[in-house]
Amino acid sequence: AKTKSSCITEVKRENDCLFLYSEAGMLRIMPKGIDIVRITFTCRDSFSLREKPGVTDLSVFSEWNYEVSDEMVVYYTELLRIVFDRHTSAARFYLPSGRLLLAEDPLTPRSLEEFEAFRLAEGGHIEKEKVKTADGEKELIKSAVKVSDGTYFHTRQYYCWQEDEYLYGFGQHEENMFSLRGRTLYLHQANRKITIPLLISSLGYGILFDCYSPMIFSDNEYGSYVYCEAVDEIDYYFLGGIGQENIKPEDIAGIRVGSMDAVIAAYRRLTGKASMLPRWAFGYVQSQERYENAQELTDTVMEFRRRHIGLDCIVQDWLSWPDGEWGQKSFDNNRYAAPEEWLERLHDEHAHFMISIWPNMAEGCADHKEFKEEEKKLSSGSTQKADLLLPGSNVYNALDPKARELYWKQVNDGLFRYGTDAWWCDSSEPYTPEWMHRDKPEPGRMYEEYCAQVGEHLPVWATNAFALYHAQSLYEGQRGTDRNQKRVINLTRSSYTGQQRYGTVLWSGDTAASWKTLKAQIVMGLNFSASGLPYWTNDIGAFFVKCGDNWYWKGDYPETLSDPAYCELYVRWFEWACFLPMLRAHGTDLRREPWNFMCEDGIFFEAIKKSIALRYRLLPHIYSLAGLAWLKDKSVIRMLAFDRPDDITAKACKYQYMFGDSIMICPVTEPMYYLNGPGSEEHASDDTYKTCDRKGNIEIYESVPDNDKNIIRNKYFGTRVYHAKTRPDTLQIYLPQGRWCDYYTGRYYDGGRVIETEAPLDHIPVFVKAGSIIPVTDDAEWAYEGYITDTPERLRFRVYPGVDGEYLLYDDAGDGYGYEQGEYRLLRIRWNDREEKLTYGILHGDLPFELSNDTFGYEIVR
Repeated sequence: AKTKSSCITEVKRENDCLFLYSEAGMLRIMPKGIDIVRITFTCRDSFSLREKPGVTDLSVFSEWNYEVSDEMVVYYTELLRIVFDRHTSAARFYLPSGRLLLAEDPLTPRSLEEFEAFRLAEGGHIEKEKVKTADGEKELIKSAVKVSDGTYFHTRQYYCWQEDEYLYGFGQHEENMFSLRGRTLYLHQANRKITIPLLISSLGYGILFDCYSPMIFSDNEYGSYVYCEAVDEIDYYFLGGIGQENIKPEDIAGIRVGSMDAVIAAYRRLTGKASMLPRWAFGYVQSQERYENAQELTDTVMEFRRRHIGLDCIVQDWLSWPDGEWGQKSFDNNRYAAPEEWLERLHDEHAHFMISIWPNMAEGCADHKEFKEEEKKLSSGSTQKADLLLPGSNVYNALDPKARELYWKQVNDGLFRYGTDAWWCDSSEPYTPEWMHRDKPEPGRMYEEYCAQVGEHLPVWATNAFALYHAQSLYEGQRGTDRNQKRVINLTRSSYTGQQRYGTVLWSGDTAASWKTLKAQIVMGLNFSASGLPYWTNDIGAFFVKCGDNWYWKGDYPETLSDPAYCELYVRWFEWACFLPMLRAHGTDLRREPWNFMCEDGIFFEAIKKSIALRYRLLPHIYSLAGLAWLKDKSVIRMLAFDRPDDITAKACKYQYMFGDSIMICPVTEPMYYLNGPGSEEHASDDTYKTCDRKGNIEIYESVPDNDKNIIRNKYFGTRVYHAKTRPDTLQIYLPQGRWCDYYTGRYYDGGRVIETEAPLDHIPVFVKAGSIIPVTDDAEWAYEGYITDTPERLRFRVYPGVDGEYLLYDDAGDGYGYEQGEYRLLRIRWNDREEKLTYGILHGDLPFELSNDTFGYEIVR
């Protein structure tokens, strides 16, 4: 067939939108703000009316204009200009100064290919098999009757990226991708992959694709484009990162014009505010696979209290339900009898309880029966069958409001009414075909299998979005039930557009222990945060520690806790996780309580305790970061490129990041004390060597000559080889322009260069910008101990002089939703460097004590 022309033949403004018509189709420009526009293209007669779940801001911005000439159509506002080529309809996005931000491909900006989708027929023949995996019990469809699910489009949107441009975001990628330039990225959900369809540029703009099916990002020899698997039309939002409403010049939390921070704020404006988590969620969370009964849970909490180690939450992993009833949302009466009693004991010890719940239910359990009975009841007398369970599946249909309502009813009746505090929504994808393989599938095959399997059960247009609806079930259900208004907290493994409004914390899945994994996790967290959601965490030390048969069970440490090489990795992981939104230990193969890390005379245990203590001392700062993530749409963890988009070193810096605006975190990503396995030779020196055979027998060699090292390694081929350093090692880090202070030593450094700094086993390097003010408090064992507005004498500020500085201290009740009605406090703290004076002022709220310059103590770090 002849290709239809994309030449713009008609231009019309209607309902505050700009429409461009061509033979190929209709292009709609829907202004959403002074620097935000929605671009939609269809080759049908009208635009889709489908209600999508991600974007909640349905307003249209009217303060714009346009101009038309023979060569172009120009849309413009005070801060943004978009030029459309009349011959090809390709768009170019500019700042008012004429600086180019983004360009669609000038010759072929977009393409669409229509296809018919199919899914399982209700009531048709389905042959299934059950498979037990490390990711839970799964059902596979062996054969089934399928019916048409309608017609959709495969689409491509082509772009021309700029030479010096770095691209980030699109969620969490296991492959250790930092900048996405030159990459191919398959954007679907998986155990270790989280897709968020927001791309953010170092040039200070973002693109949010309003697509809920899998996608592919390509920037290679085959072209630069974003492919959508199944959509009604091309639909994306350009986020200029330029203008920010309601920001006063004196407001120090205002977001810099033309910044990546402003892109995140624009994303949240479109998709919803990040909800506040309870204060306790920022303390230490203890988990493992798994606690066996209620007594073990309470004993563990009591041991933390006996040892005076900080703890705010204990987590119950899977199999809390009766035997053989996978996914049943009630306690096993033998192991967790009288839940209201042991939960009260936990609460009396200032500990909170999180429990793992699943979207699937074993056939025959009470919850599954109730879903089937409710389906039959709703279908009776109706011409359309109710789909409360996904077709051919024991997974509830989270896309259906009635199914969400019933799911929460079961959660409330079986768990929440007893005092459960938080949810761990495991397997929230909920299909992970990649875990059915012994060897890891190629990325393209993994993508195809995901599309095929999930498309059998979910509408093809929504195959990436189950977790978003699942989170909605918990959030709306709990808020509609709880009179005491506990804040919803949902630790979950999958996410999508707008999920930050549902009280979710994302974790990176079931990882395998290695230094390579640790490095990749840092990058994954930074790209996830750059995708607009503020709360992310992972399993400290990785989920799998040993090495199994399947590709995902590939830890490097079969001796686990008796291996000091693993303990070193665990400690470094823990020290990094201390500076994540949630600090949480979890995994299999070994117990994860801190006192289990006692080898090597307890040095690892002491380092872990020190990290937990630091976390609680920094809690006023961490809670303020969370408060500003809600109030001002800020990010808790931020790649260096957010502040230094013109610094080529900062833009490429994968393993350093900012914790808020002031503190730079420099994780240790290589072993320094105990080296193990193949490749350890490259780190070795002529210090002490220790070898450990498979039975745990140790031999020590002092100052081994080079020519004897291979003899030792050959003798112990295939065993652990440890290299015990005699001094703390050093780490090279990059300091951006400015002046920086070592948090631990108080030594100052000039930036704009690489320095070498010590990284002893008990902490990783942490640097603070000159002019920063950091609130700290006294040692505590739980988050609400010595609450700062009740005991202000516990709070003090560390001031890093050199330039003037300001800080916003956020505080509220620590739980409940009063903050949404203005029940919070915002204090501005200012440092005058010339006068060496700290002053305080109230921007919002009332204090239960009188505020003066002497209310809080402070120390100047020189």
